[in-house]
Amino acid sequence: MAEQNYYTEDTLRQYLNRIKHYPNLSAQEEVSLGRSVQKGLQTTQLANELLGESDTSIPDEVLMEMQSVVEEGRRAHETMYLANLRSVVSLAQKTRRDLDILDKIQEGNIALSGAIDDYNPALGFRFSTFSHSRIKPAIYRTKAAKTA
Repeated sequence: MAEQNYYTEDTLRQYLNRIKHYPNLSAQEEVSLGRSVQKGLQTTQLANELLGESDTSIPDEVLMEMQSVVEEGRRAHETMYLANLRSVVSLAQKTRRDLDILDKIQEGNIALSGAIDDYNPALGFRFSTFSHSRIKPAIYRTKAAKTA
């Protein structure tokens, strides 16, 4: 058991050393990146709908522009994700210690990714406020599932 704790602590230490280099985002950056993510998701949905119609032909220049918007959204998603990993760790550490911290972080990271996709900057909330409302329940659900 002590050996397992050593590996968990060592793995956690390595993870924390990797994520500490990603900068926090300003409120303006969150809004800009959030808009890019939303545009990318909407463009992906539109492209899938258009390409699903057999009689629809999309000009190459339009497809290239759509690809560009989707890629920008993907990069914005990744930037937001990396910038908020420390927040997930912080929330996971605030829960009871009866579960493996790495399991809680993993579930929190999954919820973080979904929160980025669902974030609407037009509502005026900081992303951290919005994402915490998604991450905390995910961490607690993990706890409930592991203890059941």
